[in-house]
Amino acid sequence: MNTSALIQKTVLAFCLTTLVSLSNRLAADDSDARHGPNSNPRAGRSLAVKGEFETAIQILPPFPSFPPGPFQPILHLLISAKGKLSHFGHMTAATTDQAVDLSVNPNKGTAHWIFQNSRGDAFWTEMELTGTPLDAEGRTAFRGTLTVIGGTGKFEGATGTLEFEGAAQGTAGFFSIAGTLYVPSVDDD
Repeated sequence: MNTSALIQKTVLAFCLTTLVSLSNRLAADDSDARHGPNSNPRAGRSLAVKGEFETAIQILPPFPSFPPGPFQPILHLLISAKGKLSHFGHMTAATTDQAVDLSVNPNKGTAHWIFQNSRGDAFWTEMELTGTPLDAEGRTAFRGTLTVIGGTGKFEGATGTLEFEGAAQGTAGFFSIAGTLYVPSVDDD
């Protein structure tokens, strides 16, 4: 097994495990983190964050429609990213469910992204994006919003909104993010 395949399988396993734990936590939690913190503001901090990430992209084959019908112009992607986020240092990020509708211009997409630091603390996001159609060389540019909906470790109870923009060509790309992350308890270390 080559290194690339091993990395992809590891990222996929990490993402699936985290998505399962996220869905279990959200099902058990009656609070709606999407509306931001509504508790004692001194219990945490709002942090202005910025980051840069490089991505590795795997394009999945189209899912068959049922009943069988015409081709569905939805691009399904597995994406892993490495980068650095202010206040938190080196991070990895991944999505296993990014879907982009290629039938509209600009293209529109959704996903759930997980960002994790080197200590295993993670925060979860819901993403919405718009992007340019692929050009003749397979390039696209995109931008959108990541809504922080929770996390583990130092990111437990995290909320916030991060704006992102970037570009991709083939199986590689990059994006930058900036916004505000509310973390109920955090140490800059």
